[in-house]
Amino acid sequence: MPADFHSLAQAAALTAGFPAFQPDACLINRYPVGSVLALHQDRDERDLTAPIVSVSLGLPATFLWGSLQRSDKAAKVPLLHGDMVA
Repeated sequence: MPADFHSLAQAAALTAGFPAFQPDACLINRYPVGSVLALHQDRDERDLTAPIVSVSLGLPATFLWGSLQRSDKAAKVPLLHGDMVA
C-alpha cells in the first residue's frame, strides 16, 4: 500500500474513533462517467470490526451508507473530490 494512502487511512480512522487501526489493504477503482455501484457489503477483510476508509477522487458522487438490515433505508452521502468516509 502506498505510504500516503496508509497515512490517510490511519488519520481518517483516528478521527472516526479507531486509534489503533492498521490498514492492511488498498483497493483503487476507477469508474467512467455515469457508472453506478450498487449498495453492497465488504466482507473480505480480516477484521470485520475495523473501519473501511473510502477516499473520493475526481467527479462528485453519492455514497450509499446502509445498515445491517436490508429493510432499512440507505443514507445518501454526497462526496466531492478529496472527501473521505470512515
